Amino acid sequence: MMRQHTITTLLLLSIAGIARAQDTSPVVQADGSKSAPAPSDSEKSTARLDELLEALQDLPLEAWQKKRAELVAELAKQRARVEAMSVELARFDALAKLCRGVAAVTAPESESPAKSESPAKSEKAESVPTRKDAPASKPGTQPMASPQPMASPQPMASPQPKASPKPKAAPKSKSKPKSEPAAKAKPPSKKSAPKALSEPTGPLYTFERHVAPIIDEHCIACHDTGSAESGLDLSSLSSLLAGGSSGEVVSSGNPDASRLWRLVSHQERPFMPPDEPAIAKEKLELLRRWIELGAPVDEDAARAGALRIEQDAAKAAAEARRSGVVQSPMPGGLLPSQGYATGRAAPLRAMAMSPGAPVLAVGIGGDVHFFDVRKPLSDAAARLGSLQGIEDGRVEALRFSPDGRSVVVAGGRAGKHANAVVIDVATGRVRASASRTRDSWTSADVADDGSFVVAGAESRVRIFDAAGQEVATYPHRDWVHAVRMSFDKTRVASLDRRGQLILFDLANEGARRTIDVRGGPTSSLCLNLRGDEIVVITRDGTLHRYAPDPKVAGALREASSARLHGASGVAVEAIRDGYVSLAEGGELIRLDAALRPRGKDRVRCDRPVCLAVELGGGRAFVGGLDGTLYDTKFVGGKAKAPVVTVLRSSTSASSSSASGQ
Repeated sequence: MMRQHTITTLLLLSIAGIARAQDTSPVVQADGSKSAPAPSDSEKSTARLDELLEALQDLPLEAWQKKRAELVAELAKQRARVEAMSVELARFDALAKLCRGVAAVTAPESESPAKSESPAKSEKAESVPTRKDAPASKPGTQPMASPQPMASPQPMASPQPKASPKPKAAPKSKSKPKSEPAAKAKPPSKKSAPKALSEPTGPLYTFERHVAPIIDEHCIACHDTGSAESGLDLSSLSSLLAGGSSGEVVSSGNPDASRLWRLVSHQERPFMPPDEPAIAKEKLELLRRWIELGAPVDEDAARAGALRIEQDAAKAAAEARRSGVVQSPMPGGLLPSQGYATGRAAPLRAMAMSPGAPVLAVGIGGDVHFFDVRKPLSDAAARLGSLQGIEDGRVEALRFSPDGRSVVVAGGRAGKHANAVVIDVATGRVRASASRTRDSWTSADVADDGSFVVAGAESRVRIFDAAGQEVATYPHRDWVHAVRMSFDKTRVASLDRRGQLILFDLANEGARRTIDVRGGPTSSLCLNLRGDEIVVITRDGTLHRYAPDPKVAGALREASSARLHGASGVAVEAIRDGYVSLAEGGELIRLDAALRPRGKDRVRCDRPVCLAVELGGGRAFVGGLDGTLYDTKFVGGKAKAPVVTVLRSSTSASSSSASGQ
């Protein structure tokens, strides 16, 4: 298309040049001879333009496309700056309205009516109009509807030699208050985080679009500006938040503490609206959600409130994990376990323990087998069933979500393709999936909402949303063999085989903290149950613990390290009060939060490759490439009586058990 525009332009200019040449007449000399006229300045310019056009014709199409991409990118930056300035302006406008409304309501009663009522009404009429006399678009309530200084980029018909000059950023206001209500905090910019975290789940409601129509229908007859019964004016957001003669009626973020909610939901008398049926259930749910979001004035504030709710829920889930009260579902939709189809023991490359159910997931070939750990794993009754995880390949990574309702399965076929699926544990159905060509993925993690992260035989980490759409990537120096996502979905920790540890901050425009782990090549990492510390195990058997740096916000520092294994480290997993680490040769160590050993033992496993641990730390499972599954129990700080289960191929997987001592 661009080449066609360019050729059209050249043809038009050429036609114009021919026309000019035809209009030029020769100069007649005194002796009657004719001679060509001297070229004028315009003709010289035309000749020069022709030369330039010929030169432009020789430019490849890639050069035009590159220039266009640069201009479009610059235009996007300008638009983002204008959008951020609009959001900031709307926030301060809404805050100013709130302050003026509070000042008007809390004015001293000793003032005369002529002195206090008139200015308050005048100021409200100028700054906070009611819905009856307000224009269709109120300043501050729809910040993104104005201004619109730039149009969407269109395909360029001709090259633009220079980009538009950058507009100067507006100076920050010096009148910004030192502290603001939590509900009025600045919402995050739309570009501040990848989609996986910046787009919260659940509906977003605002005052003007959703709450005001309910008030108009059921409340405004008694609580308007001119007829504010009990001193409560519901005609604007600022007057609503200011409350009435009995105090505030909306506690931002807390519906149960909001008198407005208790009255309209008939939890407190007098029931509202009076002498009328209760407000419809769907309207009540909308009102409750709006208060939970922080009583937002616009969509940006609503989005910030929804993110706050999700982060609080994630913290509560992490606390529940630490206290042992997580309730996770038992797996459903399973097929009977059929073993492995090659006639030999199946290598065990991946395992995971449910955080809130007695369920162990084990990857065998391309399937995921689920075991009830309340029964001996050698017993056929312990095998709950299986699900297909990786089609035309094998499972390389398993991970339950913090609430245990989802499990991510990653793997593929070496040198061919990679696949990852997120499965709903209760139903066995696939919630999301992702794939790529080339090599398989060997590590993965999943959040409660289904967003997930994968890595493998490539120097890149890939982050997907709950629908399986890739929303962010970031590079490493080498192949990445361990990734973990924090419970609140704000950070991803990743480790490559050369010892580069990266903490990727999704909530802060993808900011990265990079650490080079001492001790050479690495094996695995884990996050503690608070999500604020990272433990890395290296090939020389050393564990490194990285904690938040008290001097630098968002940074990590090495808090402690210990050479605990004489052999190469294999894996490390977090438990409620510390960690459990595994090394080659089957050495298993239980550690406290500061990496001090609390007990150790050795399981006789040939080439152990995967580890799964109960959150309480009383039980650990070790899997090896020879198909052995060790079930160990820590009694008095030491692992006792490991049970060996060998999974072999048959119509129902056969197994045997023996003491590991």
